Amino acid sequence: MCNQGIEKSLERILKLRFGDITLDISVRLQALSLKQLEELMAIALTVNSLDEFSKQLPN
Repeated sequence: MCNQGIEKSLERILKLRFGDITLDISVRLQALSLKQLEELMAIALTVNSLDEFSKQLPN
């Protein structure tokens, strides 16, 4: 799966769990590598809030 596909899947998971995501999170996801997105997929499934997820995003 390409980066864009994983990015969209990750955004969908976040939206299903927490509602709308911020533009900042969306933009930050676009800049990440495939490996980073895959790692964040597991985090998205286990964190308790969108804020907690955003703290896990690379700078």
